[in-house]
Amino acid sequence: MFRKIFLAAALMCLVFASCLDTEEKISLNADNSGTYQLNMDMSKMLEQMKAFMPQSDSLFPADEQDRVVPLVQLIDSASAQQQALFKEGTMLVHSNKDSNELSLTFVVPFKNTDDLAAIKKHLFELVDVKKISEGMAGAGGIGDEAVKGMAIIAPTSTGFTFTAGKHEISNQLSQRSSLDSLLSDQSVQQFRMLSFMGGINYKTVLELPSPVKNYKGQAANISDDKKTVTFTNTLNELFDTPDAFEYKVDW
Repeated sequence: MFRKIFLAAALMCLVFASCLDTEEKISLNADNSGTYQLNMDMSKMLEQMKAFMPQSDSLFPADEQDRVVPLVQLIDSASAQQQALFKEGTMLVHSNKDSNELSLTFVVPFKNTDDLAAIKKHLFELVDVKKISEGMAGAGGIGDEAVKGMAIIAPTSTGFTFTAGKHEISNQLSQRSSLDSLLSDQSVQQFRMLSFMGGINYKTVLELPSPVKNYKGQAANISDDKKTVTFTNTLNELFDTPDAFEYKVDW
């Protein structure tokens, strides 16, 4: 049943491109340990689906229980060191038809900022997107085109260099050709061409152990205590002005 949800999500996101909101959250402790979290919220899609597909309620399991899948079950061809990075990582599948909720959340704890940089770099290199549906359903998979299209969940994993130090985090566009290759893929292009009902939204949230001293980035917002910085972007900006996804923060 969970596989049905994921398949419908992948298909409908191609038609209702406004359905997808992604939030990347990095929570840092004073000792530079912390948690990396990536959430893909498809709740808007459910509202649209109900208007066009009254039978969409049948996509949800009767008990609607959330499901937690260890990331190591979704990873192939990783070194022992890479396996260790994701050993405690999980994928949470959440669904609730009554409140139109559908989301996937990846959560990976890290011990230091070197591990954080490696997690960001390798998460979607190592996690087999086809196995996400298997992890949700226990069988089956999704098509190659959907797999390619889902690469836009974490677009800055391609073409950007993320660095994290003791008191600084930055994300810089370093390989424009790699990003252009991703964006020119037919599956990814469909997300832009079919986004007639709205855009795909991206949010990066940095939760820091002490107040920010300096920061720069697209549509930046800082909390009152100056310990949380949020950057927001859209899919159109990724195509038109990808350097808008760059940011730098020190504290």
